[in-house]
Amino acid sequence: MPSPEPLTAGDWIGVILVGLCVLFCFQFPLVMGPAYARMFTDFGSALPPLTELGLTTWFPLMLGLNPASIAFYAVAGPHPMGRRRLLIVVAFGMGLVAVGVLIAAMYQPIFSIAGQIE
Repeated sequence: MPSPEPLTAGDWIGVILVGLCVLFCFQFPLVMGPAYARMFTDFGSALPPLTELGLTTWFPLMLGLNPASIAFYAVAGPHPMGRRRLLIVVAFGMGLVAVGVLIAAMYQPIFSIAGQIE
């Protein structure tokens, strides 16, 4: 089997962007989650299910592991260049979805309170 082509600078930028998304997911239960949990206790009302799920330890880590494993598979495996790039793009898309889910989970209670103020 021929050796795979080396990744270009654009490919590595994609891998770095995936890494930033994964880093956001991994820091979430340690840094941002507890801060939001303290803020939500002051609200005094029941939290939406997605927010409760986002405040668990395992959910943000699971969201971050998916794009991390795909990016690692793309970089470490002997794949044709087209498949490698597709895997990196898929991993980046999954990372963006993971970050979006966590942000939406934290802002759902804030939006519900804003809706009650009207």
